[in-house]
Amino acid sequence: MSTDKPIAGVRRPLTGDELDRILSGIAGASSTGDLYTGLIRTLYNALLADAGYTLDTLPDGQRINPADYTIPSSQWAAIVTAATNRADQWGTGPHLSLDLINTMPSTYDDPTVPEPHLHLTDHRPDEHVLHVSREAVDTITACTAHVEELARQYGADSEIHRRAEQSWLRHLSGLFRMSLGADTTVARDGPLSLLVATGSGFTYGVIFHDEVRRCTVAGCGAAIPDAAGPPASDHEHVPSYPVGGPQPGQWQVHS
Repeated sequence: MSTDKPIAGVRRPLTGDELDRILSGIAGASSTGDLYTGLIRTLYNALLADAGYTLDTLPDGQRINPADYTIPSSQWAAIVTAATNRADQWGTGPHLSLDLINTMPSTYDDPTVPEPHLHLTDHRPDEHVLHVSREAVDTITACTAHVEELARQYGADSEIHRRAEQSWLRHLSGLFRMSLGADTTVARDGPLSLLVATGSGFTYGVIFHDEVRRCTVAGCGAAIPDAAGPPASDHEHVPSYPVGGPQPGQWQVHS
């Protein structure tokens, strides 16, 4: 948001009344758009009042540059926390937080400004509806079985097993998060991968990335496929994990 004739910026804490108006508007919002628009207008109108303006009375051609306005980091964090908490009702908190980062004022540390005390209500819906296709159920079972097979082959305390298990459990539990909406559809996206469509409209994949089997002989590092390939000219390949064994790897999210 650039400006040709910048109005002098403002660097100060919000007053208690100003902060209360912002938080009250957040609590009373009826949609994500209403929440965002009301928050930004109330915040900048408070800061512009120092120069005798509001967003509606700016001189022709004037636009707000967020970098020209600065509030204490404790107040900034409280506003964003309250806003994303309110957005839990619609599963839009992560998207809203990105928009706020781009449009809210900058911050500065001020130890004399107390951290605002927030009374947060749990706005999440009472239940999360999870639609899981039959093929996705089989894929989830296969992923869990693959993790167990890695433990049997390489040991439960091995780095190979721990890395796979931690990534699988993290993304499996992520299917139940309500921050992206409380109506989630899960489909198969490969033998060990899932496609997830959230209630907020965001879609992502939980994809298994296998680890390439390589020769561990110093100076070699050649990839070793399952099928027998040509031997090295000066040594016998030593694979980083056995040919024919369960394939190490981990699950990652792709949007």
